Amino acid sequence: MGYQFLKSDTWLVKGKAGLGGNQTFGGNDEKFSPEAILGLDADWKISDNESLSMGTTFYPNLRDSGEFRNISTLDWKISMDAALGIKIGLSNEYDSEAIGDTKENDFKYNASLVWGL
Repeated sequence: MGYQFLKSDTWLVKGKAGLGGNQTFGGNDEKFSPEAILGLDADWKISDNESLSMGTTFYPNLRDSGEFRNISTLDWKISMDAALGIKIGLSNEYDSEAIGDTKENDFKYNASLVWGL
């Protein structure tokens, strides 16, 4: 379920809520965890050629109180012409139930050449 909080020529702010699940594959601890979903996304049109998208989604575990996942993103999009652009992004995935040698935070960055931005 989603709700649009703000929509203008330069801003779009949306929220979302729902239910879902997380299935772990591989290793010794394969399991399914029911989760709630709470998120907020925002898009800012800086100019005709640039935009910034931000979002965070929180997934609290419904079976194990205090355990959760969180995924946050930030993307900067730049149009070079009508059909070609660049997208530079950051994302952080946090899992409070990290298993074994894995870390709770997984920080990623990317740069992409995009057709049809």
